[in-house]
Amino acid sequence: MPTKDTKIITLRVPNRVDFGDVNLHKFITNLYDMVNIGAIEIVNNELVMPEGNCEECPARIAHEKVKEICHDRNMSENQFFQAVRR
Repeated sequence: MPTKDTKIITLRVPNRVDFGDVNLHKFITNLYDMVNIGAIEIVNNELVMPEGNCEECPARIAHEKVKEICHDRNMSENQFFQAVRR
């Protein structure tokens, strides 16, 4: 049901495409968000993962810091995350 904060779009796909249990509105919204943050790019009407330096990836840097903290405190990563969630 459309609301004032949504819009209706039309999408034409070949008959061979079967989306199964995929929630299309979430899929399209997540795809749009990933393009906006630069996680994927659209080049020549195709999805492309941008090349990047994995050593400078923020997620990798954060994981390395968590591993260092866990090592310094002699705890597992699961124990660390449980403590953080409390």
